[in-house]
Amino acid sequence: MGKARQSCQFRNFISLILRISARQRKRTAKICILVSSHSTMHCYRIIFCCLICFLAQSAYSQDKQAVDSLQQLLRQATTDTTRARLLSELSASLARTGDHAAAVNAANASLRIFEKNRNIPGMALAFSARGYVEMRNNLPDSAIRYFTKARDLLKDDTTITSRRIRARATGNLSVVLGRKGLADQELQLLTELIPDLEALNDQNSLSTALHNLSSKLMNIGRFQRAYPYLQKSIQMASGQQNTEKLATAYINMARLQYGMDSLEAMKRYLDLAANTLQQLPASPQWGLYYIYAGTYAGKCKQYGTAIELLDKAEQQVNKLADRQNWYNIYVAKLKIFSEQKKWNEALAAAFSMYKVASKENNAYFIISSLRDMAEIEKRTGNLLAATTHYNEYVLLRDSIEKEGTNARINELELQFNTAVKEKQILQLQQANDQQQLEIQHGRTKQLLLWGIVIICSLIILLGSLYFNNRKKILVQQEMLLRKDLEKTEQRQQLAAYTAMLEGQEQERLRLARDLHDGLGGSLTAIKISLENISQKQDQPLLQPPIRQLEDTLSELRRIARHLMPETLMRYGLEEALKDYCQLMATPGCKISFHGSGLEQIADQSVQLMIYRTIQELVSNAIKHASASAVLVQCTYEEALLLITVEDKGKGFLREEAERNKSSGLSNIRWRVQSLGGQLQIDSVPGKGTVVNIECNYAPEHSDIDSR
Repeated sequence: MGKARQSCQFRNFISLILRISARQRKRTAKICILVSSHSTMHCYRIIFCCLICFLAQSAYSQDKQAVDSLQQLLRQATTDTTRARLLSELSASLARTGDHAAAVNAANASLRIFEKNRNIPGMALAFSARGYVEMRNNLPDSAIRYFTKARDLLKDDTTITSRRIRARATGNLSVVLGRKGLADQELQLLTELIPDLEALNDQNSLSTALHNLSSKLMNIGRFQRAYPYLQKSIQMASGQQNTEKLATAYINMARLQYGMDSLEAMKRYLDLAANTLQQLPASPQWGLYYIYAGTYAGKCKQYGTAIELLDKAEQQVNKLADRQNWYNIYVAKLKIFSEQKKWNEALAAAFSMYKVASKENNAYFIISSLRDMAEIEKRTGNLLAATTHYNEYVLLRDSIEKEGTNARINELELQFNTAVKEKQILQLQQANDQQQLEIQHGRTKQLLLWGIVIICSLIILLGSLYFNNRKKILVQQEMLLRKDLEKTEQRQQLAAYTAMLEGQEQERLRLARDLHDGLGGSLTAIKISLENISQKQDQPLLQPPIRQLEDTLSELRRIARHLMPETLMRYGLEEALKDYCQLMATPGCKISFHGSGLEQIADQSVQLMIYRTIQELVSNAIKHASASAVLVQCTYEEALLLITVEDKGKGFLREEAERNKSSGLSNIRWRVQSLGGQLQIDSVPGKGTVVNIECNYAPEHSDIDSR
């Protein structure tokens, strides 16, 4: 079991080593120490250390290869523009390798070429490259100067290339300002940068900017303002399927929820972060996760769990030499130990933070740790040590405040000198204005006279414009009145035609009943009498008249059905249309019908109008188009009535049909207008015709309105 466990640990450790990226080369010394402390892997110590050292140099090798490739491309460059752009890229690669002097020379050479050619975007690119070199060399003031020059050159340039260069310079400038502690300026730049990156669709830079902005806002306690930016960062990371960024965003959201005192939401985001990080066992974000998981446990009074998680975070952070998170760990431990009143452990945490902050000259954490040590010593009764720490705290705080005061005094002196100069300039301007006033005094009378003339001219012009405009308004009103009259006339014609259609339908109903009940009944009685005589007296000569009577009755029923479909009255619109299509189908003409939702139309007058419209269209397709196939569709859904009749017939030219004033087409158009719908006819000679009718119908109101 022991050997198997050693083998498993060995495989896991090898997997961890293979995940080391180029950015982790600074962690190699601590990982080597970790390897040498593992007794279960003692026999592989030398091999592991050599392998880690090799991987630690891989990033440097990659940057060196990039430098060599760019230098080779420079030798092959044929134009000044290409050479200058390559020099800008080369300066950044040289800066990453640590060759500051060569990086500066490359950036300056790029700038000289762009200045020679008067290439403004290129000059901005060169300034941005020089700023990046200064930023890598930890020269913030110089970096700010060059990034600002790059931004100023492109402030009025709206081309895509220039906007990308300016956005990159703005992002780097915000980083430098943050390092100098100028949080307000950094926040302002990041806020301005995000819309530009969205417009440029630069997803990677936008994701980084959102992360930086939300982090800065949380650092100064503006959690509500940071929330939408962090939400957007999570959405982008999910869409890009970037597991590392998504885990970081979840952890930051947990931190935000902690700041807003929402522990339930904090726990939810911590769980999301842990599930995401399971896919990245070697991710550096584990340290950050352990910090806030420990903070959450401490907030829930689970002090033992909190300390265990913070110890794990410390192990992870020590591997990465991540000092900022190291401070966060000891601040969290200090708070937990203080809540438990474990003053010795709290004092040890504060002293550890003081030592590291003093080594790195981090004034904020030096002051914070001195204040905490003084408070802890006071609580433990060690007043001498408490007084010593407090005096050191006050001395350092006053020194920093004095520096800030001197800086403010210098700024006020500069403002005062500027105000004095502005006052002198203002006095000179006032004297000059007095002279100008005297010169202009003589011209005042002339200007007054000309002003009167101009005012009179304007009055005449405005009066003319008013009367012309009034005339146009009257003309427009007259045109609107004519249109209203035309619409009224159309409505009257439509009402008259609708009344005519209703009269026709009533007359058809009367004729259908007379034919069916009167003449149909008489012919049926004659047929029955003849059949009885033929059967009793065995007279074959009566068979032909009987068959003629049967044909006559069938024709009579067909005519009566056309005049007033009995199926429509009994079974509704859909069954009536289906019955009509079956009736009109012949071996030479196949008619297909599809209906849906027609049972919702309860008004019989509307049903009859739809039936007559489809009857006219199918009849035209059979009689005039000699169609071989007809497709009828009638559907009603969500107050929308759709009718489509498509035939494979001869087709026609619509212009020709309009000239001939076909009564069938006119009847169809009037019926559609009475339904309040729209009619569309698409016909191609030799291919067929498609008729589409569309209208709105609300059964509860029993009316149809134009769509």
